[in-house]
Amino acid sequence: TPIEPYPVLEVKTISYKKDSIYLATVVGKPPLEDKYMGYLTERLFLPLLQINAPNLIDYYMPENGVFHNLILAKIHTHYNAHAKQVMHAFWGVGQMS
Repeated sequence: TPIEPYPVLEVKTISYKKDSIYLATVVGKPPLEDKYMGYLTERLFLPLLQINAPNLIDYYMPENGVFHNLILAKIHTHYNAHAKQVMHAFWGVGQMS
């Protein structure tokens, strides 16, 4: 992340609530806690991706790629340009495009 001016957060009061939950992730240089969410995303999306790419065996999004635009896929190839078809299946899925 490039160095940029960011808003200043001034804390005037700190209070708490019993059994409260605050969900957050910190974005920055990997590895951070969002790597576990990225790994979970891989496992959740594999069956969905296999609908459009049935010959997809597995895939991996390395954390150094920050889970965007760097995908290593293992497929059963049956014809020329089959890998290209799988690539287009990945591109057709929202954030992976």
